[in-house]
Amino acid sequence: MVERARKAIGPGVLGGPVGALRDHDAARGTSFLPTLAAWLDHFGDPKGAAAELRIHPNTLRYRLRRMHEATPIDLASPQVRLALRLQLAALPATGP
Repeated sequence: MVERARKAIGPGVLGGPVGALRDHDAARGTSFLPTLAAWLDHFGDPKGAAAELRIHPNTLRYRLRRMHEATPIDLASPQVRLALRLQLAALPATGP
């Protein structure tokens, strides 16, 4: 079911926060999209998300604050978190 939703969203429909963060990462060399994905995948657990990213939990918290400055995101909302995760899943895979 998630795969169907991912395909329905498609990479060309990325507006809002995910599109803004993707553009920010590309323009400034930040790592907001991987940070957001790790945060969502670890249910807001800073230690788990930081371990996945191989950074210190304080660095993760700093990135989240900076990310919120770049584009406000309500990570307290379950609907927003779901929409963000689906959009992130729709992005083409990068890396190895």
